[in-house]
Amino acid sequence: MAGVTAVAVLVGLAWVVLASPLLTVREIAVTGTVRLDPGQVRTELQPEVGTPLARLDRGDLADRVEALPLVATAEVLPSWPDGLEVRVVERRPVAVIARTGRFTLVDGEGQRLMDVPEAPGDLPELTRSTERAGDRAVGAAVAVLEQMPPELRSQVATTEARTADSVTLTLRSGQAVVWGGAGQSQEKAEVLAVLLTQEAEVYDVSAPKTPVLR
Repeated sequence: MAGVTAVAVLVGLAWVVLASPLLTVREIAVTGTVRLDPGQVRTELQPEVGTPLARLDRGDLADRVEALPLVATAEVLPSWPDGLEVRVVERRPVAVIARTGRFTLVDGEGQRLMDVPEAPGDLPELTRSTERAGDRAVGAAVAVLEQMPPELRSQVATTEARTADSVTLTLRSGQAVVWGGAGQSQEKAEVLAVLLTQEAEVYDVSAPKTPVLR
């Protein structure tokens, strides 16, 4: 009799966990968002409302959230008894592309993140000539910005790259920086920091061992 009772208890527990409406998804909490609307995440996972928490494939849910343009990584955790917690890490914009009536934020991988009505004052503008030059040029331009120390990146007003090996920066002070390709960016940044203590109109660090001032 004790064995039968134990089996019945186990069956009952299994039903509560896997099938009972008591432990199904009712609430979805989203944390870590800055630019991303948490409602977009909830909409993406809305079909799971009513699904038992124990049956969810959390890896699949995280993949669906990470498919949103602004999301770098996502972690989906159960919040017993009836919730999901979604922890989001957003992609970080490093530049902005000006378009007619709007501005597009771009991250360090060249991915378009979102459109905004006004250009953020702290982001360099990626020129349209760079955008027309193709993905490799865009990739080089944003890679340079991504690898650049924040204190130097904050001085950059615009970034242009007609090819992947011809990145040029215009500083907010009006001076130009010939950067070249995205390689050796750390060394180039260190050299430029020293050069900026000297007056010049153009700082050429494309060959960082032999920089040129003009």
